[in-house]
Amino acid sequence: MTDSFSELLAKARDGCPRATEQLYAIYAKRLFTVVRRRIGSRLRQKFDSGDVIQSVFVEVLRDLPRFEDRGELAFRHWLYIKTENKVRSKYRKYLRIDETQADGHSLPDSNASPVTRADNADQHGRARAFYDRLDGASREIVAMRLEREMGFEAIAKALNLASADAARKRYSRAIAKLRTLARRLDNRDS
Repeated sequence: MTDSFSELLAKARDGCPRATEQLYAIYAKRLFTVVRRRIGSRLRQKFDSGDVIQSVFVEVLRDLPRFEDRGELAFRHWLYIKTENKVRSKYRKYLRIDETQADGHSLPDSNASPVTRADNADQHGRARAFYDRLDGASREIVAMRLEREMGFEAIAKALNLASADAARKRYSRAIAKLRTLARRLDNRDS
């Protein structure tokens, strides 16, 4: 690559297809490794890692004009944050517990095939099993964030934590526990 990072970034901002392709070529493999490490085999069956990365890059290109060039490390950090947020979004989608399903009485999707409905029920049951194995404090913060979609500031107030950062850290630890449980159960089932 003959262009410096800043030159490449400026060209990508200007909409140069070659520059955006170069950015993708440079960073996609790194992000692929991050995504594969962050999601377990069950979630990989539901969401393709390549699709997740492409989705991240669509957001990056959309937000690129607002990105302040502070060097390649800052750009890489920004990419990893966007990737982490995308993975969390996929987990939320996977783990979302609909109010109608919370009591175990799910409403069937009348347009879905019986196989799809059975698969959805199985996935919901597995996600619920992972969630149910969490300790009470972890379950509470995951429910606040994913089910009630509370912000970290509101969670901190509700749990009498010192700050939104403290709530964010507690939530991150709960999600790490959830991933560990999911991997253990997935490995045991394999």
